[in-house]
Amino acid sequence: ETCFIRLYPAWAKFRSLGALARGEPLTLPYYRSRQLRSWVARLLNGGTVKRVLVFSSAMAQYVEGEASGGMRYVLDFVDMDSDKWRQYSDRHRWPMNWLYRRESAALFAFERCQARRFDASFFVSEAEAALFTRQAPETAARVTFLENGVDTDYFSPDRDYPNPYAPEQRIVVFTGAMDYWANADAVVRFAREVLAESRRVRHRRGRRHPSLHRPCVGGGSAAARRARHPEQGARGHGHGQTGAGHTAGDGWHPVLPGTGVGC
Repeated sequence: ETCFIRLYPAWAKFRSLGALARGEPLTLPYYRSRQLRSWVARLLNGGTVKRVLVFSSAMAQYVEGEASGGMRYVLDFVDMDSDKWRQYSDRHRWPMNWLYRRESAALFAFERCQARRFDASFFVSEAEAALFTRQAPETAARVTFLENGVDTDYFSPDRDYPNPYAPEQRIVVFTGAMDYWANADAVVRFAREVLAESRRVRHRRGRRHPSLHRPCVGGGSAAARRARHPEQGARGHGHGQTGAGHTAGDGWHPVLPGTGVGC
């Protein structure tokens, strides 16, 4: 049995503002749904569920207050989201830096509470788990890590996919959700710093810099729009990751040095 609830971002942002008065993180009302909560409660109280896996800290609110009944609860934090908000605050000015710092503190308090409450929790990398347990040492016995994997068959270079590009184009693909700030920021930095420096080095050595076509493969194209510059010409596309990535000359997943990187 499944339950899918459509999220309307504009309405969710407006609804989350009430968290400022209630002292809770904005993340929780943003993802809150009465319909989904009722569905979860019905399943948990039905007597057939014995194990519960919750994906991301924001979803932990749906099993708060539910009778355990001998059930085991496991929480996949993936990343320490509260620390991402802290990093965002360092890169923005008032009032957004204040808002992001508040969100970081409020969300960490919620994450810490959930890590104490769940039977086990895990993060995407050992470093990310260590970051969390340093700040919440009482949860160390319940927190571990489980790294991401890649479907090597589905993304195998030996498979044949249609090529969405022109034969003469040299392709560098950026993969990931491009409406996610961290990915967008990494793509912009790569376009403005790494590729620009490569262009300067090749120019000093008297080499012609090849014209690159740099599509962003993933949801949203904010990074491509921000990176668009006369001498860079980055563009965003919504090609499927398999075909677009398989036929590209180079593939890049945008990351900056951090703790939540697991492959």
